[in-house]
Amino acid sequence: ISKNRKYFYSIKDVILLETLNSDGIEMPKDLNIQALSKDLTIPTNIDSLVDNGEIGMLKNKIIHNTYKSKSDYLYKLNRYAKWQAKDYDKKTKKITFLHLHIKPILRFLKHFVFHLGFLDGYIGFVISIYQYKAVSLRYKYLKIYRAKNNQRNC
Repeated sequence: ISKNRKYFYSIKDVILLETLNSDGIEMPKDLNIQALSKDLTIPTNIDSLVDNGEIGMLKNKIIHNTYKSKSDYLYKLNRYAKWQAKDYDKKTKKITFLHLHIKPILRFLKHFVFHLGFLDGYIGFVISIYQYKAVSLRYKYLKIYRAKNNQRNC
């Protein structure tokens, strides 16, 4: 493994102690070796990729062991939704029926159907529901954020 070489890799997602067969959660599919921790299992800074033309392929899958319990998953989902609400404040003018109802359904369909979550059975369904919930929470927290700050129409 060379320090200045970019590597393509595949990931084995493990969520709620289940190994996924589908795409699972989206992850970048290439990284620079400098973006990996010492034991080569956890990407730490995907944004700092260096492209010097050399590309390799890691032999083994990186095990992406994310959430060990539903409460871990929900805690992180809530935290990210709050952060996203502030980011979306700049680019979302008015929160509409589309944001509150259609976008969450589309996110569920994206993960369950298009990313083949149904192949993972119950756990694929749970992940898809949580992705639905993530989008719903984002706009819920955006409404709260705007109400607290007396901002744009929510």
